[in-house]
Amino acid sequence: MGRTTVEVAAPRTAAIYLRISEDREGRELGVTRQQQHCRQLAKRLGVKVVAIFTDNDISAAAASQKERPEYLRMIRDAKTGLFGTIIAYTSGRLTRAPREFEGQIDLARNHGVLFQFVASPSFDLTTSAGRMMARMMAAKDTGEVEDISERQSDRKQQLIANGEWTGGRRPFGYDDDGLTLRPAEQERGLDAAKRLLAGDSARSIFTEWNVAGMTTTAGGPWDGSNFRQMILRPRNAGRVGKIPPGTKDFRKALDKLPKSRWPPLFAPDDRQAAEDTWVALMIKMTDPTRQKNGGATSLVLVGSHLYTCWCGSIARSGGTTASKQSRYMCKGGGHTRLAGPVDELVRAVVCARLDSQGVRLLPKTGDREPLLKRLALLKARAEEAAALFGDPESGFTAEQLKVTNARLKPKIEEVERELAQLADGSALEGIADAPSPSAAFLAKGIERQRVIIGALVEVTILKAPRGRRDFDPETVRIVPRPRPA
Repeated sequence: MGRTTVEVAAPRTAAIYLRISEDREGRELGVTRQQQHCRQLAKRLGVKVVAIFTDNDISAAAASQKERPEYLRMIRDAKTGLFGTIIAYTSGRLTRAPREFEGQIDLARNHGVLFQFVASPSFDLTTSAGRMMARMMAAKDTGEVEDISERQSDRKQQLIANGEWTGGRRPFGYDDDGLTLRPAEQERGLDAAKRLLAGDSARSIFTEWNVAGMTTTAGGPWDGSNFRQMILRPRNAGRVGKIPPGTKDFRKALDKLPKSRWPPLFAPDDRQAAEDTWVALMIKMTDPTRQKNGGATSLVLVGSHLYTCWCGSIARSGGTTASKQSRYMCKGGGHTRLAGPVDELVRAVVCARLDSQGVRLLPKTGDREPLLKRLALLKARAEEAAALFGDPESGFTAEQLKVTNARLKPKIEEVERELAQLADGSALEGIADAPSPSAAFLAKGIERQRVIIGALVEVTILKAPRGRRDFDPETVRIVPRPRPA
């Protein structure tokens, strides 16, 4: 078997392929130096460089699932005969994937394309001997990459187990070392957590950040996705790792993660408080019944899905009248009422209660220490039962373990709920204790106002007398909710 007869592509033209990466070779040899060396080789070969293709920070390893757009475009152009030689600094810059390497062999056999490397042996892939040597080199490269990948994975798992940061882009709230808090960002993150727990929407918070020029650590604007990812990361509770999708018991899942070497963003000096805040936040943000503001104008009426109609159904936004006045409509659509006068009355009642009762509306903060001690005692009993069951000489049966866990589990969950409630705080924090509670309430956005109204009163829109056109306050029943304990 000799050379395969092919129609050779433009033999005196060449393309240069450059790849920027985070591996050792990529760090030591930037794209500029790669190009200089490749151009020098092209000059020695006597070929004219007609195209340069560059992929940025994309692995050429066999295990990589990332597509390299410039590499693929180069292969397509080579098949059209645009150039006859492809030059790269090393064969590893071009590819370490056996499947892609076989594609290069097909390119050489069917289109006559030559491959030349600055710091790797170059083989004639149109000959069987050249293909054999090149395949051996490719197999060696693949083995090295897989070995490095395995060692990196082991190293990463060891870092996680030791509570270390595994590296990457600087995490919001921390310096480049991933350990030291940045005060300004830490304060923003903690304030955001408190506001979310109090009822503010995520959109209202990250919109404020964008207006104030507070960017992500990548330098871009905040949106619903990156804000949610940042505020719900276990790092904020002083833990390392990720919570599996579909998790229901957030406390249990968090307890399984190693404690971090960095201070928690939510409470640098109190890890338990940080964990309580994180759990409360996860419960609130993942609640399927939670009102979500899907856009800037999706919530236009403060009482939509908050007030009830006299027929017993929920009142919702019912569009506008011919005179462009917003109105409420019950679920069945049979009962409507102008929204403006109702909302004005509700806000006035809420403002009056805020100003008259003020801080007395805030729940008692409670003492976390007795709860923490009780939680530790209950968990110790559960661990003791598990240890007894694991000891063959104890005589502790599986049925006894089941009964013990069934008795302890609801008690543990009850204490954890109480701790989460303490961390959750109150929708009235920053409002009822403000110098002017009513002014603080009216200054808030519609999402926060809804939560405050729901915490203080129950509103029912009653049937209005026939023929009466002016608004009658008696047709709106506003019942104060009990003061929080």
